Amino acid sequence: MFFTMNKIEFGIWVRQEREKKNWSQADLARESGLYRSLINNIENGVSESSPKTLKALAHAFDYPLDLLYEFVNLLPKKKELSAIKRKLAQVAEDVPDSDVEIAIALLEQRKEFYKKHPSIKPAK
Repeated sequence: MFFTMNKIEFGIWVRQEREKKNWSQADLARESGLYRSLINNIENGVSESSPKTLKALAHAFDYPLDLLYEFVNLLPKKKELSAIKRKLAQVAEDVPDSDVEIAIALLEQRKEFYKKHPSIKPAK
């Protein structure tokens, strides 16, 4: 799904994300607090993205900052989630946060159980 990008690929990604929102470069500049000229340079693969720029873009696109850090090789790529864990995340998006908190509490209890009982193997 997501992969680590060089500055040209990252620029293409920024443009695609901006266009998904039907934003002009000026709109993205307004949402992110960045200069339109910088956004243009990023989209054209001219400029490197500083941590401050990545933070502004993450905020504008409503993405976790660490995801953008992965994209530009400032953080190692996270391990890919299994299909069942992706489904869990997908289901969590459609229920109230209070229900997600209950599920997290249950999963944390199970995690502690397996730590205390290492001879018991969790079902896969």
